[in-house]
Amino acid sequence: MPTPYTFTPAQQAEITRLYDQAFIDAALGGAAAVGAYAPMYEYIASVAEAAEQGDDDPVRLTRVWFDGAMGVNSDEGAFSSIIRLYNIRQGELRYGTTFSDVKLQEASNEVGRLVYLQIFESGWTLPTVEEIGIADLNGVRDTLYEADAGEGEELNLNQAWPGIMMLGKLGGDFTGRLLQLHENDLVELDTLGDIKNVLYAWESFRYAFEATGITDITALDAAVAWDIRDLSDITALGSPREWFNLLVGVQDPVAAIPLELVSKVGSEGILDMLQGAHLGKPMLGSTTEANFETNAKAFFDSKAEQLQSLQVELMPTDAAAMVSKAKTDVNARAALVALSSISVTIAR
Repeated sequence: MPTPYTFTPAQQAEITRLYDQAFIDAALGGAAAVGAYAPMYEYIASVAEAAEQGDDDPVRLTRVWFDGAMGVNSDEGAFSSIIRLYNIRQGELRYGTTFSDVKLQEASNEVGRLVYLQIFESGWTLPTVEEIGIADLNGVRDTLYEADAGEGEELNLNQAWPGIMMLGKLGGDFTGRLLQLHENDLVELDTLGDIKNVLYAWESFRYAFEATGITDITALDAAVAWDIRDLSDITALGSPREWFNLLVGVQDPVAAIPLELVSKVGSEGILDMLQGAHLGKPMLGSTTEANFETNAKAFFDSKAEQLQSLQVELMPTDAAAMVSKAKTDVNARAALVALSSISVTIAR
């Protein structure tokens, strides 16, 4: 369901005028393409701001998205840096390639195009953040991850999309798709493909957060951050893990468990646990920050045809339950040998 707000005929005409210009600028490429949709976003945000009522009003949450989208589409500020670097890290891990600034801008402009069509096709209603997220993830998926975007493909639900994390405090609920291959699948950590998505989500967020400096923060970033969370939250958080868990903790509770585990153990430790559990031998310490990308790509690429068939399960945290499970489960025994918190179908 969209928000209760419907654009007036005059507002519809102005949004269309701004969209037409954005479409032309995006097609021109180069400097004209950078920030092509920012004027349209700015206008919609100003309309929504005049109509919003209260902190939990979906109109307000949507307005905050449009405020943030202005900076992202213009490639300005910390939010833009985090989102673009997140995509860059996903590209490195999944494809061994670095997305160019031009390609990232194409993805951002495709999001703008789809958001306009979403508003137009809805009968000129202001969408919710959840609805905008669908346009956002499809625009990014079809531009950056088109090789894996088809039905049943690994990224059909765009499990590489940064909005999965970033929209958590705006009413978005997307983390469950990290544990799904198809939209109607049960949200459950049960395959190697699931834990790959979870691991890459954390690693991409960590990488992007740590590479974004305080000097990247703009006045617009500060305003958006203030709108998303209260001052006590802002001053209490600092590490990537704290921010990550704040964003995922308000979304799907099933997905939150492995996401929080991965952020606690760290990318290198989780990868070594997975490899060790699969081989039935300790491998902790084999992977470092310097060789994580190489090791992760080698491991998951070698299992490309088995991502959905190799079973994964979180080990019990209680010692007695762990021993009991290991008595009847060969994968659990291999995980214990590997000192792994996660069991994986053992290699035959």
